[in-house]
Amino acid sequence: MYTDMELEQLRKEAVNQFWIRIGIVIIVALCCVKLSPFLMLFVALTGIVVVALLPNSRKKKYIEGVKDSAVRSLFEKAFGSVSVDYSRGFSKNFISDTGLLTMGNEYSSDDYVSGEYNGVSFSRSDVYVADTTSDGEGNSSTTVYFEGRWMVFKFPKKLSGDLQVFEKSFHYAKKRKGLFTRKTERRHEIFLEDEDFNKRYVVMAQDDHDAFYFLTPHMMEKIDRYCSNSDGRFMLGIIGPYLHVAINNSKNPMEPSIFRKNDVEEVRAEVSNEIELIRRTVEEFNLDIYQ
Repeated sequence: MYTDMELEQLRKEAVNQFWIRIGIVIIVALCCVKLSPFLMLFVALTGIVVVALLPNSRKKKYIEGVKDSAVRSLFEKAFGSVSVDYSRGFSKNFISDTGLLTMGNEYSSDDYVSGEYNGVSFSRSDVYVADTTSDGEGNSSTTVYFEGRWMVFKFPKKLSGDLQVFEKSFHYAKKRKGLFTRKTERRHEIFLEDEDFNKRYVVMAQDDHDAFYFLTPHMMEKIDRYCSNSDGRFMLGIIGPYLHVAINNSKNPMEPSIFRKNDVEEVRAEVSNEIELIRRTVEEFNLDIYQ
């Protein structure tokens, strides 16, 4: 594992490698100016895109070093043995099969971590879901459905059906209530006695008894407090033996940048927040009581 000084040196080397390539692009572009200003502009713009996409060995080494120092180290310190994979996350099918989120034609997931806290197994990953469309003139537009953290916890009790709770501001949550949804997967909206809760959240369930059993006044208070302390739009789903918590905050918090000094400390702060959130989820929703 690298020291912070060694990581800073790697970051500087990665930045230097980037700017050397940009310098080469500028020199080549300037050589084209006599032929055509438009050619110069084309070469410059194309070159910058190519440089951004080209592998940067120092950048890769730096990012992996930061993640080992900030992600793996802190998660192991907090939870003991953990499984970490920076390059992969939850599969698209895994997220789609929950029926909690509208899926687009773009999907990525990385920074997977799994472990156990107070006897409760958990896993988390950064998830990105979007949909890109093009018109007849070739203009494209992208709608981001979800970008943030997705956490999964072993749920101690088995409900008779799915239960979904999400903020009304959480756009693109999938309700599974249409006529074209299979009857065995269909959910329906229910309203609770707490009017303030109904104003802020949508509750979709397959079984009313289970929903009211879980969503006691005390639990609604916990959900509201948890949501208020989250850094994005919140959704909870109980699907089979698992509790899913999705927070849409337009962030990829564990991804360091070579252009920011002291980024190791910033990533460590983000990881500490992730660890605290995992602990808080287990404790807030009493997931450890029946273990």
